[in-house]
Amino acid sequence: MKIAAVIPDAAWRNTAGVRIRYDRLAPELAALGHALDLMPIDDFRDGAGFDADVYLFCKTYDARAPLLMREMQAAGARVGVDFFDDYFSQTDDSRFVRLRRWFRSMVRGVDFALCATPRMRDRLGPLAPGVPFHVVNDPSGAVDPAAIAETAHRNAARALRTKRLDIGWFGIGDNPHFRVGLTDLHAFGPMLAEARALGYDARLRVLTNQRSLSVERMEMLARLPLPVRVELWSEAAERALIADSLACFLPVNAQSFSTVKSLNRGVTTLSGGAQILSAGYPLYGRLGGFVYRDLWDLIGDLEAGRLKLRPDTVSGLAELLNEAGNAPAEAAALATFLA
Repeated sequence: MKIAAVIPDAAWRNTAGVRIRYDRLAPELAALGHALDLMPIDDFRDGAGFDADVYLFCKTYDARAPLLMREMQAAGARVGVDFFDDYFSQTDDSRFVRLRRWFRSMVRGVDFALCATPRMRDRLGPLAPGVPFHVVNDPSGAVDPAAIAETAHRNAARALRTKRLDIGWFGIGDNPHFRVGLTDLHAFGPMLAEARALGYDARLRVLTNQRSLSVERMEMLARLPLPVRVELWSEAAERALIADSLACFLPVNAQSFSTVKSLNRGVTTLSGGAQILSAGYPLYGRLGGFVYRDLWDLIGDLEAGRLKLRPDTVSGLAELLNEAGNAPAEAAALATFLA
């Protein structure tokens, strides 16, 4: 079976959505005898490109998508939409009229839909009656238990020795429609300064996209009550940030857009050997045994030598990540669903 993911443009190949989802599924699907390719929507011209068995539209929110869907189906292919975000259920928000129209034009003819979380399925399923939904958990990357254990131990020892908490935050810092990302960090960030009451200094390192670094957001970061270092995101910088952080701070605003997001930042944090410190909406509840909701609990466990992520809990983490997003299992389930 040949599967083509239709993406907005070639640059989208470099986004986290592709890196975490499709790049990890592709080799597992190939091992099962299936091919997964990425095709920018501009590549479909004059009937070219209709040689796949299955097409997935991904964030292609324009009029070409429903037109192409009909042509692909006429060529004998099955067509679906992979929903990364919920811009469609906010029926009282006039900003999304165009996207709701796009959604309706697609689901009237689409053969199936994919999404990354059960909450997304439950939110969008009733808006697309009769459309089969399948949840594809974002696959976790390769897990190296020895490296995780060594990193967690090293960062805990350094925090105890220096009385300094190195905290990381990484991700897209803005959204064209919602106040998320760096706005969430600004809203919940003051809790990090509570470390001083327990004799520790916290410092924050932020990795984000350049577009998000507006004057307003830079001012927000400057007003946080602890030292903040801001750098541009890259995959290598993200790995280094997590490896050098005692914990990564993952606050989540409890708006509908945020509550259906996947676990990928939490999974990435744990896989890199850092503790999760979350605040706001309990998005990472599925990882609950490895999630801190309070800085005082984190410091208490640090001083007692019983951090949630430590060498003798790494085996349990590996099992949890295997349940939350095992790449071979997710690929096999997807192939079975599409068949």
